[in-house]
Amino acid sequence: MADQKFKDDPRPECKYGSKCYQKNQDHTKKFKHPPAKLFKIFDMQPKAKRPKLSDSPKKTEELKPKVEQNETEIGTPIRSEMETKNEDDAPITERKSMSPKKTKTPEKILPKVKNNQKEDKVEFHPIPENIPEFIQEKFQVTMPEDFYSFYELYKSSDLVRSFMKSIHLKLVGPFDVLLRQLPVRDNDKDYLLHWRYYYDPPEFQTVVASNKNGFHIGYYRDCPSELPCFVANNDGDECKIVPMGENLFAALFSYAKSNESNSFSFAPKTEFKEFVSKIKEWATAHKFSLDSKTAQMSKRQKNTVAMTYHRAGIVVPVDKKTSVGYRPLIENDSTIKAILKKLTEADCNELKDAARASLQPIITMANIATDECDFGTGLELGIDLFCYGHSSLHNSAKSLLSIAYQMLDRYAFDDIITAHIANRRKGFDLSIANLP
Repeated sequence: MADQKFKDDPRPECKYGSKCYQKNQDHTKKFKHPPAKLFKIFDMQPKAKRPKLSDSPKKTEELKPKVEQNETEIGTPIRSEMETKNEDDAPITERKSMSPKKTKTPEKILPKVKNNQKEDKVEFHPIPENIPEFIQEKFQVTMPEDFYSFYELYKSSDLVRSFMKSIHLKLVGPFDVLLRQLPVRDNDKDYLLHWRYYYDPPEFQTVVASNKNGFHIGYYRDCPSELPCFVANNDGDECKIVPMGENLFAALFSYAKSNESNSFSFAPKTEFKEFVSKIKEWATAHKFSLDSKTAQMSKRQKNTVAMTYHRAGIVVPVDKKTSVGYRPLIENDSTIKAILKKLTEADCNELKDAARASLQPIITMANIATDECDFGTGLELGIDLFCYGHSSLHNSAKSLLSIAYQMLDRYAFDDIITAHIANRRKGFDLSIANLP
């Protein structure tokens, strides 16, 4: 019987089981696959849960900030009893231990805004009991230590809040959990769109945004289960990611220093100097590097297999002996861009069809590369199509990226790109409070 033959086969079982679509002979020789008869049986079994995204070098227990439930909205300092005596005496780092149980929120939970109704008043989440776990649940990523440390500085310093306001920067994204500005939504996938700009790939998580234009700053990570590689900025007009430093302090320090002579002419010079000094003092005391490029960032850059159109590069596992994991696209960047330009700017169907005919072999070969375990190739082309930004490329970008992320066990990024392509918004105010 096929069932018994499958059980007696000494080869290891392919982890994708009945879902495996690979045709590579080396793969089929190395791993056994369930016979067609068993497919239905396997498909009836409950699907395995996706891996938790809490495996990071820093324990989330160390990252949980202490935030009082009676916080006022930011703009004025958030005060506890200790802070009333001395605003700097109650650091966020004094925290309760994290509970292994599921995130709990206070019993008084504000009513949800129904997604199919327009409400004059948006309701926001109260401060959750377990902040790191709540952020991970809603945004599907773990925030690093500098994220919580910067919030501690922000809430305790009138100078920092005042200066950021004067240069039109505000804390957004996951910071809204701490600021009690995260809207309540019925659909959990909506949280993946909170302050996600049109050109933000899944690897980029916005945390600081400008009130005046599309400029924003965020964490960039290669894998959703890992801590960020660096903090970068994007001007919102195109998909170009510019690394600024290893942490948020380095990013804001770099931004302030690089704009000292011009952009901050509307901010008092004394306030500018005090802000830079405050950032430097806090970062030094808490051992955060202010270097715009660290040894860790340089090491990561050496491991990139392709720069992609956003120029931050992608990193995927590559076997050193066989080079399996990535192969270059069959056309270079300039050729692909020329094809995409013709496709998106063609004024007649004949020209569009000709451009599609030129693009299709590139997509086909990227899919073949993925089929042969070179997952980085499909990831590269998917990112390029996403970065180009035209809506006619959305389906192809989504297809390439979803398969690549799934094969690379980066499931959270698959969820993000799926939600983003379905609701890709332009503009400067990208809170999910503005979603229908």
